[in-house]
Amino acid sequence: MKKSILITASIVLFVSLFTNAQELPRKKKPGFALNDKSMDELGFSAEQKKKINDSKVVYNLEAKKIQAEGTELLKSLDKSIDSVLTPDQLQKVTALRDGLKAQYKANPSQMKPLSFDAKMSDDLGLSAEQRQKITKINANNHTARWQNAQKMGKLMKETFAAQIAVFTPEQKQKKEAIEAEITEYNKTAQ
Repeated sequence: MKKSILITASIVLFVSLFTNAQELPRKKKPGFALNDKSMDELGFSAEQKKKINDSKVVYNLEAKKIQAEGTELLKSLDKSIDSVLTPDQLQKVTALRDGLKAQYKANPSQMKPLSFDAKMSDDLGLSAEQRQKITKINANNHTARWQNAQKMGKLMKETFAAQIAVFTPEQKQKKEAIEAEITEYNKTAQ
């Protein structure tokens, strides 16, 4: 009797757990990518594929130039700030930069300059004059980096427009349908 109650209870527990189990979370799908698979799916001709691939080559070359300019801006910022610091302050800043470089070694594009906020300025013992100079240097560099980011945005926009110009109206519709499907799927994914 006890065995049958225990078996019945186990079955009831199993069934209730099974029926109340939630779906496993679904991963989000990445956005539409214009690659060989998607170009085949959209029915691109060999000529269309060549135009798209050529635009990618041009984009990559230009993007590397813009990224190199950004890297030079960061180096310029460091040199400008270094010129304002005393040897002791420079030694501390160099150690901090080395720590940041190690942190961002895996992803160099995420490298950011040191933030000379009030705490950092106090820790370094910056004078009022040094703080003013560094604030001005940072402002000028920020503007230059913003302009660099605008160049990258413009390049992306122009490349996208050039690629879309290659599509036939039917291919555009099919691409939009694929993107809508991905968007709808991702609304319920985690």
